[in-house]
Amino acid sequence: MEQTSTTRYTLITSSEGDSRSDLDTFATRRKTQVYQRASTVLFALVLLCLTGVVSWRYAASQGGGTSSACATPVTRREWRALTETEQLHYLDAVQCLRTQPSVIGMNHSLYDDFPYIHSKIGNYSHGTMDFLLWHRHFLHIYEIMLKEKCMYTGHATYWDWALDWEDLTQAPIWDSTHGFGGNGNTSAAKSVAYGHCVTSGPFAHLSALYYAGAAQKHCLSRGFLTDLEETRPIRNLISPQAVQQVLDEADFEGFYTRLEFKGHNAIPALVRGDFFEVTAPYDPVFFLHHGQLDRLWWMWQAADPDNRVRKLLGRKGAGGREDEELSRVLDFGDLAPGIAVEQILNTEAEVLCYVY
Repeated sequence: MEQTSTTRYTLITSSEGDSRSDLDTFATRRKTQVYQRASTVLFALVLLCLTGVVSWRYAASQGGGTSSACATPVTRREWRALTETEQLHYLDAVQCLRTQPSVIGMNHSLYDDFPYIHSKIGNYSHGTMDFLLWHRHFLHIYEIMLKEKCMYTGHATYWDWALDWEDLTQAPIWDSTHGFGGNGNTSAAKSVAYGHCVTSGPFAHLSALYYAGAAQKHCLSRGFLTDLEETRPIRNLISPQAVQQVLDEADFEGFYTRLEFKGHNAIPALVRGDFFEVTAPYDPVFFLHHGQLDRLWWMWQAADPDNRVRKLLGRKGAGGREDEELSRVLDFGDLAPGIAVEQILNTEAEVLCYVY
């Protein structure tokens, strides 16, 4: 059943002109980069073909989660560990998604496909054991689109918010040049979820078409909670100590429950705006936030791989139920074919092929 939305915030329609101008400027800049990057991309593709390291196939029939096809997994790095050139390359590729047509057959861009699918399908993974599973592959699909549609030659990245927990608003992720822009401008129009239009950085004045699972045109918005004393209880959920408590959970159910309802929910509560709802992928930081969640899951699995990589239920006597869970196919609508759970449990297997 699809969600419906009630309009609780002012509808913003004035940002489209600025956004279109930004896209035109961006498209012009992209043209000058094509020939510079073409040789690099060609070399990378040839190398991948020769080594057989990575396969970007989605189909659920491509083998189990322990395939040896992933001989040399790539390493996903934290945002601040990227060079400035790498950061700009990533930002350019994300911008490029706004110039690409939808792959799900909608009258919007490829950029819009992600919040749309997340709100219509991914939303139902929340509060269930599918939460980490579904989002792990969602990030993988996003990375593939950056590479295949926008010539991105890097890898997915993540934001370790535990490094910034004492004052999230000062995190380098919000830099206007080498980041995703900052807080909503309180002098700009009011938008959704206690937020205002973002007017700084590469995604300033971005026009979003959906909010809370329904059509509602508005500007990309954020509304940081800035009072450090007021936000202390929320910030405590993403502190290094809190992260360690999550990693200390003994079984998968306890792990994903604590991670989702503490660390995962803390970021939208602090950032607000578009991040606050199921159409959160409109804020590109969403993918770095979920990269951190996936990294913590990877760390938890690595602490006891024999018992944590392929075992989900975590209870003795699961028997056939465990087999049913492993063979179950996750749905991604028209964004990508469904994929069996067992194929994405091990990040160092054929489908994913990465580490942190």
